[in-house]
Amino acid sequence: MKDTFLLDILKTLIGTLAGALVAILTMWLRERAEQRRGINEWFENTFLFQAIEPLLHKARGVVTSINLGIEEMPEVFDDNTRSQIQRINQLLRDDKFGNLWAMASYHSKRKEEVEIARMLFNGLSVALRDLQDAALQSTITNRRKIFTLADTPRYKKVLEGLVKGEIIDIIANKS
Repeated sequence: MKDTFLLDILKTLIGTLAGALVAILTMWLRERAEQRRGINEWFENTFLFQAIEPLLHKARGVVTSINLGIEEMPEVFDDNTRSQIQRINQLLRDDKFGNLWAMASYHSKRKEEVEIARMLFNGLSVALRDLQDAALQSTITNRRKIFTLADTPRYKKVLEGLVKGEIIDIIANKS
């Protein structure tokens, strides 16, 4: 009788501890999932919605203006744009994007070089779309991870596209 009493106490104790462990683990996992979701939302907001999408819209706007033959080009290199470019440079860990944007902006102000600007802004649009796709497919588990994204194949593809844009500008300036 004494053995069954001790066995019942032991079962109750083990059941209580197991239940407490499951509850604690569930709360920890839920908190961790919410933290990851928050980091991903921060990443999307900071880089996609506040940098990539507005710049993509501006680049397409310039190309449309050039295609329509509009004389007055929209402003594409203001303080807000610089901030957006800095975010992309930070994401790519490279300043090629900013340099290429500055070159395209420079050419868009010169009537005889708008064709070069159109090619460069078209290239920037492609790079921004590729960057947008890469960012959407990235899962950020902590903020430090954004500094390693540039080493992934998707982001390297974006950088390769930007190098092609720099080559277009170099060739255009030599001719």
